[in-house]
Amino acid sequence: MSHHASDERLVQFLRKYSPPPPSPKGDVEGALMDQIEAEAPPTNVTAFPKIRYQGWVFGSAIAASVLLLFTSVRLLPPKSLSPQETAELETFLIENWEAVTTPAETETSWFIPEQP
Repeated sequence: MSHHASDERLVQFLRKYSPPPPSPKGDVEGALMDQIEAEAPPTNVTAFPKIRYQGWVFGSAIAASVLLLFTSVRLLPPKSLSPQETAELETFLIENWEAVTTPAETETSWFIPEQP
C-alpha cells in the first residue's frame, strides 16, 4: 500500500504518541460463565403468559357467536324466488350437471376421421 508524505507523518505521529494497548486479562470467559451461573435463574418464565380466565373468555365468545347465529337465522329469512327465477335456476343447474356428467372428447377422437 502506498503512502503519501502527509500519511507518513500521521503514521509516525500515531506510533510515537499512541498509548500502549491494555494487557490481556487471564480467564475472562471463565469469570463471565461463573457470574452467569451464580445468578439465580428466573422462575415461571413462559413464552406466552396464561390468561387467568381462559375458560370464561372462550366460553363467552362461543355463546355469543351461537346467539348471533340463531338471531340472524330468525331475523333474516331467505328470499322466496319468483317462478321465472326458479326456472332460470333449474335450467342453469341442469346445464351444469350435463356438462359435468357427459364424457369429454378425448384427444384421440379428434384424429379419427368420420366415416361417410
